[in-house]
Amino acid sequence: MIRCLGLLFAWLASAAGALAALPACRPDWKVELVATAPDIRHPSVVCVAPDGRVFVAEDPMDIRAPANAMEGRIVCFHPGGRRTVFAEKLHAVFGMQYLEGKLYLLHNPKFSVFTDAGDLAGRRLDLIESTHPNPWALGWNDHVPANFRLAIY
Repeated sequence: MIRCLGLLFAWLASAAGALAALPACRPDWKVELVATAPDIRHPSVVCVAPDGRVFVAEDPMDIRAPANAMEGRIVCFHPGGRRTVFAEKLHAVFGMQYLEGKLYLLHNPKFSVFTDAGDLAGRRLDLIESTHPNPWALGWNDHVPANFRLAIY
């Protein structure tokens, strides 16, 4: 289901604002349009919390802003249709995982964790300050690490 959500957001973003026919799915599933541009732009990763909230990262890096601009954000879609901006002023968000009441973000060059405060992010802690010694050396975010998985063992 999460992969389908990610693909749907990416598909909707690629429609360039034009409302195309929704993709077909299995009879026991349904496809529902949740947001279109300008409400969501440049989706890069999707993650779901146990309570049904869907977090969608937006990353305008190299599209409409310089690579080092902190213009990324996380939009939270709540059950029932409400939408809030969970976090903003982020680097290129290419990894996200919800675990035990916290949202972990790989927003290069940082790896951060946000306490879940419901509608928006609570305390932010940068766990890794830089995943690359000089990420914008050429004027663009080179070799962007993408995705991650956390586990407890």
